[in-house]
Amino acid sequence: MGNSAQKPVLLHFNRGGIGPGTRLLRVREVAEMLGVSQATIYQWMRERKMPCTRLGRRRMVSEGALARWIEQNTDYGDQSSTESQVPPGQ
Repeated sequence: MGNSAQKPVLLHFNRGGIGPGTRLLRVREVAEMLGVSQATIYQWMRERKMPCTRLGRRRMVSEGALARWIEQNTDYGDQSSTESQVPPGQ
């Protein structure tokens, strides 16, 4: 028992349950990944614009929840608006 350091537990959310698997990201990591400040991430969490999980006083985001959030908030552009700008017959 020479190694007193414990490995972090990796968690994932499965139909409302929690189990071993996917990593929970710290606010600092999410901010770095998205290229915004930690204050912005905290603001989005307070405004419920970004999903988060509380572990004690710490707020964290699961990798899966972050991936879904990015997908849901990605603007692919509105193809119908560009099509409507082309005059008929051209």
